[in-house]
Amino acid sequence: MENTPNVSRNDTSPRKRKRDRSRSESITPPPQLPIHQLNNARALVRQALAVAPPRAPSPIQTPDEPADTSDLNPELARIAEEVRRRAVATKNTPEQGGGPELVIIKVRWQPHPLNTAGTKDVWNFKMKRHDTFRYLFEELADMAAVLVDHLVVSHDGKRLFASGTPHGLRIWAEGELEACDQTTWDYVRAQRHQQAPMAAQSSNNSPSPERESDAESEAESTGGDKIKLVLRSAATEDNINLTVRPTTTCGAIVKAFLKAAGLSDRYPVSPRTAQAMPQLMVDGDKMADDMEIGEADLDDGDLVEVVGL
Repeated sequence: MENTPNVSRNDTSPRKRKRDRSRSESITPPPQLPIHQLNNARALVRQALAVAPPRAPSPIQTPDEPADTSDLNPELARIAEEVRRRAVATKNTPEQGGGPELVIIKVRWQPHPLNTAGTKDVWNFKMKRHDTFRYLFEELADMAAVLVDHLVVSHDGKRLFASGTPHGLRIWAEGELEACDQTTWDYVRAQRHQQAPMAAQSSNNSPSPERESDAESEAESTGGDKIKLVLRSAATEDNINLTVRPTTTCGAIVKAFLKAAGLSDRYPVSPRTAQAMPQLMVDGDKMADDMEIGEADLDDGDLVEVVGL
């Protein structure tokens, strides 16, 4: 019985400590302000800080969506409709962008001039206008049985590369290319470089056409103007330039051309072969031998065909 107070003291001690422990006070959020008061407060802050209110985003209208003209007066609505119609009508089509999407490329194979057994094959390829020639080069090399690195493709005498496109060559619907191997390309170019000085020397040494007859001598004495003509034919690879007077006859020009091209021996001047002589052709019309070249109304540097070779 004497130990009872001690037991009671021990039981109440922990409870007393728990009651003496301090507790944090709970925080109650303030009442929410009405929306109009918040807007008024924001306006006062912007006014005090001189901040402009945010701009409302502009409406976005896609180009393909037709404009709503219901709120416009009839005159403005008519103008808006006309503008929209013209915008639709002026959209570029594939043809207006340079031609049709697909083009036909004709490639002519040129064998080596010394290879008598070589054949001049022709292959047709269909490709897209803006695609490169890389696939065409690979297919062409397989058909010609040559390596792609030894393949040479040209257009109008200029070499092409696999990175080119038909659109870059200004090809509309069909185009023509030439192809050969590297050895043939080098050989042909070397022959052309050797023939150019010889042709120029032959042209300088040959008598001018105006000295071929009495009519040209008379024109020279009267001081007529001279014009430069570019003559070409199927029998010559390169063009031949001749300087003549307007009174020079077409027959004299043909004789000078044959002499400059080294073909005089094939067409001797005799009454029996007069009908077989070549003739000049201007704009599809054959010129008589006794006709003066001035009657053709040619300008300096015009191209004239020599037919009948």
